[in-house]
Amino acid sequence: MKDKIIAIGLTMVGLLALSAQTPAHADDICSEVVNRVRAGEADGPVKFGNGSNMVMPVLASRTGQFVRLSSHSESAVGEVLTKWLATPALMNAAKAQFGDNFDTATVDWLGSSGAAAIKATAGTASCTELLFFDTTGGHAYEIAPPAGMSFGEATVCWNSVAWIGMVGSVPALMEDDESNDGANARLTIVPWRDHRWAETCQITASFATPLAAIGAFCRNGTDCNAMQTTAFALARAVEAGMSENEVTKIGTANIPKSLNDLASKTPELDQLPTFGNSPLAPYTTFASKKLFALTATGAEELAVIGPGSWGWRDFPGYLVSIWRPAGDVLEPVAGFQLLRQRGKIVSVRAERP
Repeated sequence: MKDKIIAIGLTMVGLLALSAQTPAHADDICSEVVNRVRAGEADGPVKFGNGSNMVMPVLASRTGQFVRLSSHSESAVGEVLTKWLATPALMNAAKAQFGDNFDTATVDWLGSSGAAAIKATAGTASCTELLFFDTTGGHAYEIAPPAGMSFGEATVCWNSVAWIGMVGSVPALMEDDESNDGANARLTIVPWRDHRWAETCQITASFATPLAAIGAFCRNGTDCNAMQTTAFALARAVEAGMSENEVTKIGTANIPKSLNDLASKTPELDQLPTFGNSPLAPYTTFASKKLFALTATGAEELAVIGPGSWGWRDFPGYLVSIWRPAGDVLEPVAGFQLLRQRGKIVSVRAERP
């Protein structure tokens, strides 16, 4: 999956202060996970990562591992199903659902319960396909997925990822569903007890999302630091609701006719200028844009700001470019990718879906 945002610091001191006992009910399990999130936050400001650092994997990486992901996996799905005398219905369902991915899928076991999921990730949206089965009685047979997942079925994509693992000593299906801008995360935990799905619980968390420059591209001879300061100031003004005709220390959307005429002759405004450099993130096309005449620098300059895109993917932040007149067109001076980085926890709580 995509490109996405998180890290949660849980220290040894915080972990040792928490009970090693596994809660008996789903709500108690969720409350215990919440406690562990808060234990890390109490140690001070936490810098959250992006992309692969989703909440669940970070929890699973902490000392003590109250949350563990995919504790027992096997490849060669066909051999596993044959070994467990899979019913024809299960074998046919697995081949139909996974198709070309059948041979590369894995079997993730729900602890030692005898239940498992066939799992594969495929496509540009990093969709996770799951098919569940139980081996009670010595034969593998299909079981229905639990309710409460993001899409209401056993397929999750892009900013949603599903895992088979353990919460304490309880086998569980876990899903981490996160907003593209990193502001929100929803963790769904479904325990597997007595050969059936137990009650679902969810953890919802919200985070601060400050902007950070992950790409800064400037023409030779340009004061790039000053341009970046202007780009951040413009982004903050736009977020604050800078009105159409408002003139601020940064700029105004009431653009002089001379700049507007040059902008209409510059189709390159739809692209972020990188001056031949390769950006770390491939988001260089403006999905939409607003134009501002800058007043901060004292020069005649036009700024372009808006969300970026890469194919069907949206950039969680802003692209900002700055242009100056050059004859009958505008020429680029600087381009910036301002990404929303997940910051400190604002709130976290456990609830039933």
